[in-house]
Amino acid sequence: MIADLIGYAAGILGSSIMIPQIIKSLKTKSVRDLSFLMIFILIICSFLWMIYGIMIKSMPIILMNVVAILINSILLIIKIKYENKKIKVKK
Repeated sequence: MIADLIGYAAGILGSSIMIPQIIKSLKTKSVRDLSFLMIFILIICSFLWMIYGIMIKSMPIILMNVVAILINSILLIIKIKYENKKIKVKK
């Protein structure tokens, strides 16, 4: 029980680490400093951790990495959206 609580706490902190970046990107509409590769690696990493959690039947690992995948996918969508707008403006 204690191990699960620690797992959920760590997962919430780790999964939510990109929320301030999402908020900043939405406010400024600037994603120039965000790397596609970094976001892609974060999504793949979370996906692999989720698979690992499924294999060892650890609900904290599974749930928190599903959340991380969703959050990082939102960041990727924002990056694509604002990167495309920047390209259209330059033309």
